[in-house]
Amino acid sequence: FMRRAMRTCQVSNLPVRRASTVLADYNALFQRSQLLQLQFNGALYLGSLLLLALAVIAAIVVADRIVRPLGTLIGATRTAAGGDLSVRVTPPARDDEPITASSWPMRQPSG
Repeated sequence: FMRRAMRTCQVSNLPVRRASTVLADYNALFQRSQLLQLQFNGALYLGSLLLLALAVIAAIVVADRIVRPLGTLIGATRTAAGGDLSVRVTPPARDDEPITASSWPMRQPSG
């Protein structure tokens, strides 16, 4: 009777051991998935920051290309307002402001 009881105990213990092994594997996979998710989120965050930095740099470059010719026109206007009417503004090779740059000399008072 004792031998049979021990055999029954060993047989019934097998599913418990297998279940605990499966549970341990599941917990290991869950921890690994959390680590991978954190790594992915970090990479996504850094990628977003890099993209944002590139967008800001591009915006600054474009704004500078737009504003620089206007700054030249403003400087020439101040010079002409100061009395030096011989100042001329040459349009840039690629004129972004064709109307403003070409019409500026016509705005000078005749003198």
